[in-house]
Amino acid sequence: MDNFHNPVLNSAQPLNAVSLGFDAETAEALRRLEENGAGLRLRSALELALLEPGEGLLDRLDGAQADLCLIDFEADPEAAARAAEHLRAQRPRVALMAVARQFRPEAMLAAMRSGCGEFLTTPLAEAELRQALLRVRSRRRDQEAPRASGQILLFMGSKGGTGTTTLATQLGARLARGGGRRVLLAELKPFGGDAGLYLGLDRHAYHFFDLADNAARLDYELLQSFLARHASGLDVLPGPDSAEPARVAPAAVLHTLEFLRRHYEFLLLDCAYGLDELNLELARFCQQFYLVTVAEIAALRNAARLIQQLSGKGVPPEKIRVVLNRYARKSAIGEEQIARALKQELDRKIPNQYQQAARATGTGDAAPLSASELGRSLQAWAEQLTEAAAAPAPRRPARGLLSWFARAAAPAGARPQS
Repeated sequence: MDNFHNPVLNSAQPLNAVSLGFDAETAEALRRLEENGAGLRLRSALELALLEPGEGLLDRLDGAQADLCLIDFEADPEAAARAAEHLRAQRPRVALMAVARQFRPEAMLAAMRSGCGEFLTTPLAEAELRQALLRVRSRRRDQEAPRASGQILLFMGSKGGTGTTTLATQLGARLARGGGRRVLLAELKPFGGDAGLYLGLDRHAYHFFDLADNAARLDYELLQSFLARHASGLDVLPGPDSAEPARVAPAAVLHTLEFLRRHYEFLLLDCAYGLDELNLELARFCQQFYLVTVAEIAALRNAARLIQQLSGKGVPPEKIRVVLNRYARKSAIGEEQIARALKQELDRKIPNQYQQAARATGTGDAAPLSASELGRSLQAWAEQLTEAAAAPAPRRPARGLLSWFARAAAPAGARPQS
C-alpha cells in the first residue's frame, strides 16, 4: 500500500519536531514540508551554538514537547554527534534524525553510533521524509503499545565468586523451558561477562550495552538481531567480554529495560557488585532484588553493608531478598547468626553441591542437576516465581452501597474493617 495514503500515518497527530543547526535553505524546505502535511509540526528551530550539549538544549526540547529532533550533520559533524549522544542519554524517547548534504557511509555510521535512527540528505525530499516519519511512528507504537509488563529480577553477589551468574543462568533456563514463557537474561556487567560462557553459547557479536546504545532506534526487529538464544528457549543479552568497560547513561539503560519488559514475562539482570549510579537506579527499578551471599565473613559483611545502603537510598526493604548460596547444614556460621548479622531473614537457601553445579556450567543444561537437591531447589524457585506471576492481583475492598450490604450481611466476627 502507498505509504502516502496510509490511514495509520495520516490519522496520527503530527510529530512535534525541533531542528538543530539548519542553514536558511534547509530550514525553509522543512517549513514547506510542514505546510504540505508531511507529518511533523516544527516547534522550534535552534541555532548551531546550541548544538553543544547542556541543560539549555534539554530545556528547549522539553519546552517544545519534542517527539523528534532533526540535527544538521553537515556544518560541524563532531558537535552534532556530541549533541545526539547527549540527547540519546538524557531524552531517549526523543527520536533523532541526522541530515547532511550527501550520503557518505562514514558520516551515516557516525550519526547512527551517536543515536540517530534515520539519515536524510538535502535537499529534503518529501517522499523520503514521509518514509522516515513512518518508521519513527512504527518504533514509537512498538515502544508505547500497552502490553503486560514483565517482572524484572535483579541478581547481585555480595562479592565476587558467590555463584550469582550460575544461579541467574540456571534459574533463567528453568523459567524458559516449557510453558511458552518468554524469558530474557541480560548481563549488566560493564566488562568481563560470563553468562554466555556458562550457557555454552558461542561468542556473540553484540552485548546488552550495544542494545542500550541504540535506545533511540529500539523496535522488535532490531532487538531480534541483538539476541543470543539458548536451547532451553532463554533469550540472552550477554555482557561485554572486553577488558574495557562499557559506558552507557543510566537513562538509556532504563529506557531499554522498559522496552524489554513489554516483550518478556521475566527479565533476569545479572549485575556486578556495588552501588554505582546505574546499579542504584536498577535497584529502584526492579521488582525483586536478589542479594546472593555465602556463609563467609567477608561476603556477609558486604551483604550487610549493601542492605544498609539500599535502605538508606530509598529501596523498599521488602524488595530485597537474601539468597544464601552453597548452604550446608553444618556450616561454621549458622542461619540464625547470618539473619542476625544481616538484620534480615533469608529468602531462600541453595544447597552446596558444587560438583553438580560445575557439570551444568558451560551448557545451562538442567539434566546434570535434575536428580540433585540443588536441581530441585532451583526448580522450586522457578515454579514459585511462575505461580506468583500467574496469581491474580489482590482485589481491593468494595466501596459504596454494595459494600455496605456485604458488611451488613456478614457475621459480626467476619465483617471487613472499613
